[in-house]
Amino acid sequence: MHRFLAGLGESSVVPGALPHDNQGGPGQDYYEEDKIIVFTKALTASQALADLSAFIDKTYDFVFLAVAGTSTGAYQVSFRDPGGREIYSSPTSNVNAVGTGQFPVPFSHGMVFPAGGKIGITLIDTSAAPNTVELCLIGVARYPLAQ
Repeated sequence: MHRFLAGLGESSVVPGALPHDNQGGPGQDYYEEDKIIVFTKALTASQALADLSAFIDKTYDFVFLAVAGTSTGAYQVSFRDPGGREIYSSPTSNVNAVGTGQFPVPFSHGMVFPAGGKIGITLIDTSAAPNTVELCLIGVARYPLAQ
């Protein structure tokens, strides 16, 4: 995963090919495809929503690798891992935690969320105005092979 972090600030950072056989080679019981889960939420001025979720489709496990997004104002964000634990010690500014399409912010390792599960999200508006937040949760979908 360090290959993903190496170029920050130098050039565009796009998830590189993962070391896997996306066709489900010998010993694999799944195949992988790139996937972006889009989460959008409209916040009112100074609104704090601590129990939001981006749901994972029931047909694949999702390996969460990076996040990008846009908004109409400033906000704080936090994510929860597959066990429901906060990833950050407290919600952090979107400027520090959310990248752009060209420069997504990667995690140090992929987090695998099970099929039908959810990625917990906390959003806190700090713009004191209506704010529309769009997050692109970038990762890999692991589809089980037909048995």
